[in-house]
Amino acid sequence: MSTFTIYEDGTNFINAFEATDTSSDVNQVSEEVKAHTKAVLQEHEGKRINKISFTSKLFGFDNHDASKYTYRFYAVGVTYEDGTAKSYRVKGEYEN
Repeated sequence: MSTFTIYEDGTNFINAFEATDTSSDVNQVSEEVKAHTKAVLQEHEGKRINKISFTSKLFGFDNHDASKYTYRFYAVGVTYEDGTAKSYRVKGEYEN
C-alpha cells in the first residue's frame, strides 16, 4: 500500500488515502488511484466530475538515499459538470 495526498493549488491539502499502485510504469497512475482521486475530489467540491485527466508522464520524482520512501508527483486536471475547471497535484509516497 502507498499513501496518496491530494493538493489544490500545489500546497492546499485536501485529503489523503491509501491505495495499491499496481502500475509497472512510474509514468502512469493505476486505475485504483485514479478512482480514489476522483471520488475524493467529487466529495470535496460537492459536484460531479465531467472529465478528469492525469499527466501521462511523471512531473516530479524525489528519492533520497537516507529515506525509505520514494515520492512521485502527478498533475490532475478536472472539468466539473458545471463547466468549471481546476487543477490539482497528487503526491504518491512509496516505500522503497
